Amino acid sequence: MLPIIRKTQRLRTYQSIWLPGERRIFEPYQVSKDLKAGCTDCGSTLHITDIVSKTNCGLGFFMYILCECGSMNAIKSGKVHHDASKFKTRPIFDINSKAAIAIYDTGLGEHKTNRFLADLNIPGISASSLAKREKEVSRSIKKVTDESLDRSLEEEKNASFSR
Repeated sequence: MLPIIRKTQRLRTYQSIWLPGERRIFEPYQVSKDLKAGCTDCGSTLHITDIVSKTNCGLGFFMYILCECGSMNAIKSGKVHHDASKFKTRPIFDINSKAAIAIYDTGLGEHKTNRFLADLNIPGISASSLAKREKEVSRSIKKVTDESLDRSLEEEKNASFSR
């Protein structure tokens, strides 16, 4: 459960949460949907200007927004999923899994990807986070590859018998 903080207790403002020139990746639809859904305690609409802190999770992040009632609300920067093989895990941001797929697909690697993100003033993704996501997506890639190979072998076998 998130702590209840009164607005008079705030030490930081939304201007001090973000670094000058800092850019972040977020899904506008997801953020606006969560803000409109309102406070978990009183239901009031939340405002991004009431952000008091943020927690980076690779390329995704949580924004902690203080409601008028004093309740702290965690707003996700985008869609998330959970590790089905583990019980009660932190949400995994889809953007991190998509980054792992892109790195695998383009062959850039972690270092070049983080250099690219740094040139855009977007905080990078740690090697350990990326390794976890690469492990996650490699299972899916292997499954699709195996299915495709099995289909191709079956088609080849059928074609050779029909000649």
